[in-house]
Amino acid sequence: DALARERAIAGQVEDRLKRNRTWILGAIAAVVALGAVVATSETRSSKRAGDLTDAWRIGAMAMHGKIAEANDTADGENPLEAPRFENAEERLEAAEAAFEGLVADDPDGSVGGLARVALAAAALQRGDGDAAAKYLQDFLASEVKDTPFRRRALAMQADALEAQGKVGEGAKTLAALGTAAHEELKRLAAAAKLDPSAALDQRVVRQRNRAVDLMIAAAAMYRRAKMPSEAIALLESITGDEQLKQSSERYRADEELGILGKGG
Repeated sequence: DALARERAIAGQVEDRLKRNRTWILGAIAAVVALGAVVATSETRSSKRAGDLTDAWRIGAMAMHGKIAEANDTADGENPLEAPRFENAEERLEAAEAAFEGLVADDPDGSVGGLARVALAAAALQRGDGDAAAKYLQDFLASEVKDTPFRRRALAMQADALEAQGKVGEGAKTLAALGTAAHEELKRLAAAAKLDPSAALDQRVVRQRNRAVDLMIAAAAMYRRAKMPSEAIALLESITGDEQLKQSSERYRADEELGILGKGG
């Protein structure tokens, strides 16, 4: 049983790291278009727009890069194929170089701001919580509106705290975000009940999954901080709430409770 629990915990940590990396890759792909829009505003030339878009492409492809293997048959001449690297460190360095260049080229703009989020993710992959926290702080100072990128950066601050060894503080940060997301879910659900629509129903589903994801992430971090009672309380608030337990992510709450010895 002890071995099974250790494996489950290791799997949870690995899964969270994969989700972070998947998000940032998707975010980078999305802001390639945003970078081009910002770059082609009245204050920028067509050439600059192309330069910024190329930099995004290089950074995104580096993040998607693969580690070369002995039997690798990749076509090195294909510009659309993900690049190969000798090791993970080389891949990370290539991505960081591209995004650092974007910050230097557009220090006060939207493109440079989003590049800081990518650099924070890279710093977290290195385990450098101090650097990640600084990048996120700089981004959040400029991204004052409530956007998907701001929300994700706020959650990444918890990962930075954990990387700094402040695991309990990171868990509290995520728990607060989860509570706020739950309150927004209640508001949306009430609105959907009064004035039903397909669009509002979709928003309810997305918000429900977001709230549950944040709360489960907070519970997992509480567990890693050796704070099981806080973790269990959060997880049981999911399984006992009529809205939250409808989430497609609910099974993860059950898994976490099982790891903590509270499974059914």
